[in-house]
Amino acid sequence: MGRGKNLIIAGALGLGLIGATKAGEKAGEKAGEIDLLADGIGEGGWELRTVSGKRETSFQMTGDRTLQVRSESAVAFLYKQIDDVGEKLQWRWRVEEMGIPSDLTKVGADDRPLAVHLWFPTKSDSTSLFGGIADLLGYPEVGRSLTYVWGGSEDAPRRHDNPYMTDGRGAMIILRDRADVSSDWLEELIDYQEDYRQAFGDVAPRPTHIAISGDSDDLGGLRSGEIADLAFVPPMKSQ
Repeated sequence: MGRGKNLIIAGALGLGLIGATKAGEKAGEKAGEIDLLADGIGEGGWELRTVSGKRETSFQMTGDRTLQVRSESAVAFLYKQIDDVGEKLQWRWRVEEMGIPSDLTKVGADDRPLAVHLWFPTKSDSTSLFGGIADLLGYPEVGRSLTYVWGGSEDAPRRHDNPYMTDGRGAMIILRDRADVSSDWLEELIDYQEDYRQAFGDVAPRPTHIAISGDSDDLGGLRSGEIADLAFVPPMKSQ
């Protein structure tokens, strides 16, 4: 085969690889990421967990890897089982409607427009977050939980116990509050293993589920925001 033909074939292969890369990125399959929003809602993707007697928060995919969360005197979770994990968790988010200030340390006053939850497996001697309803309704059993929040008030403690989980089994970490509300997207890169160690004094087990929530069922009104590009990423390379 002549040199000219070799160059033509090599060029065609190169264009094919570039096209495949762009197509993969368009579908949310960026190199080195475990995309968590690609499956969408329902049918093997994210599942909805409602709260009995409460209006449901609205979850809607509005674009490529983008989820809108809208709570109007409502509450609900979207959750999914985690099959693969990375060393860290990343996402972008923004809040459109913050609502009135809430107290994330108190049950019944802890409304927030957006939260990302990592659920870790229960131990044989522990009680699930969802108690007996986990088996009854097919919900996952949760031993410990890390909750990353955009919400609360500006003077709230950045880290505190989750008021819904007894015996220090849940930690709430406030990443953003009212002062951060704008039209701009803000990025997060979370070292959840270190957060777990600080919260519970143990080495983090592999998380089993991830959840997204928004709620305004306690104080009422509207709270809304968007989250995008939610993904696990591999270990950071040393500089």
